[in-house]
Amino acid sequence: MLEIHNLKKLYSSGKGLHSVSMSVSPGTITAVIGPNGAGKSTLFNVLNGILNRQSGSCTIENKDISALPLAQTGFLPEAKFLIDNFTVIQMIDYIVCMKKLAVDEDKIDWLLNGFSLSHQKNVLISDLSQGMKKRVSIICAVIGFPKLIILDEPLNALDIQSVLFLKRILIELKKHGCYILISSHVLDFLDGLTDKVIFLKDGRIILDCLYDGTKIEKL
Repeated sequence: MLEIHNLKKLYSSGKGLHSVSMSVSPGTITAVIGPNGAGKSTLFNVLNGILNRQSGSCTIENKDISALPLAQTGFLPEAKFLIDNFTVIQMIDYIVCMKKLAVDEDKIDWLLNGFSLSHQKNVLISDLSQGMKKRVSIICAVIGFPKLIILDEPLNALDIQSVLFLKRILIELKKHGCYILISSHVLDFLDGLTDKVIFLKDGRIILDCLYDGTKIEKL
């Protein structure tokens, strides 16, 4: 289990996270939803180690989340992180090398083909459209099927074909027993995929429940 207990991260403005507690089971997708400024990105940045928590604990399978090897984490931040003077395949190879992953050419080809990037793999990141950059970013987050996967607004700039392929990826990740957290303002996308819903408001959880198939818009 991924267990979060009394997690606190506040900014000087008073915004952030106030004693957030939640749990995530392996092989499931947890949707973290809420209005802008609710604390979703702060939560994700703390879990990924970009921000330090001020108090509380975050453990995965009874070990502090900070001890999770880089190869077992995948993060898609809302902000851009790609390197402009790399080509698509160089960017992917860089992530594979940095995480010390075993190279799986078949899996890389599957991801490139699914996102219609096979013919752009030697194109510079700087020359890609926003939608293509988002597809490359998703590939970098899921390559190697890491244990913990955090996707912050993955649908921004994606076309319908890419959205459908992302659903296929998420289904495969669930089969591999990954812990998956995802935020999205496109709530229809989450229907049929989500196992659990966490609703954040003003840095606090106001709803934490298993998803029973009720339309998320009604929450």
